[in-house]
Amino acid sequence: MSHAATDVGAPGTDRRRSPARRQRMIDLRYRAGQTLLVWGATLLLLVVVVIVFPRTVGYGSLATLTPLVGVLVVAAIGQSLVIATGGIDLSVSSVITLVGIVVVGLGDGTEGGTVRAVLAGILVGLIYGVVNGVLVEYLRLSALVATLATGQVGLGIASVWYTLGANTS
Repeated sequence: MSHAATDVGAPGTDRRRSPARRQRMIDLRYRAGQTLLVWGATLLLLVVVVIVFPRTVGYGSLATLTPLVGVLVVAAIGQSLVIATGGIDLSVSSVITLVGIVVVGLGDGTEGGTVRAVLAGILVGLIYGVVNGVLVEYLRLSALVATLATGQVGLGIASVWYTLGANTS
């Protein structure tokens, strides 16, 4: 038996791959191409921003953005779990807004006030989740419609709480 016949990578040889394995390889190459495209576009955008606005990548701006990015990462992970199960949740931004307003509104800077504010924020998030879950799973409403509606209700509550009911328009 010659060396070329046993070499899996040699041109013209039978690689003896099953169709399922061949399909997985094609799928991985396809996914890698999409991922590389997104990372390339992100890198290009970063380069353009650095050229046009050089102060953007300074210590002060990065220190300001880091905590905000953390909130978005947690929200994105949660949203990806919802999408992975075949659902959709359009109330995520409203929940973040309302929880933020509740925490800031109840926090008074003392240790006890901060703990109380964080617990109230967690409670608001849990209530939102239970309401959305009941609407989608038990009442069999469309997740798109239910979460859009609860999101708008939450934004209304947040607006009233933030402005103390004053008409700001």
